[in-house]
Amino acid sequence: WQCPEARALAAEIQTDFPALAVRVVDLDQPRVRKPAAVFAVPTFLLNGKIVSLGTPSRDDLLTRIQSLLAAREGAPNGRRQNAISAVKRTVPRP
Repeated sequence: WQCPEARALAAEIQTDFPALAVRVVDLDQPRVRKPAAVFAVPTFLLNGKIVSLGTPSRDDLLTRIQSLLAAREGAPNGRRQNAISAVKRTVPRP
């Protein structure tokens, strides 16, 4: 099951990108709403868009985030707050 690894990776990403607002969305918690883009867990999102389905390697996720942030910096209005979400479930589904 990948959720403990997804949570650990999210914590590492917060350390590597302190300016990112990192949050873990646990779909098994009461009143938690599934982000619109999510159709499987774990899923990593950056600004609401899928970065990874499943738990990627740390290096792969770092590369993807750096690339996406660099592209965003070059875009008009690119210096907005960035947010990454790791969406998971607490208990594995059968």
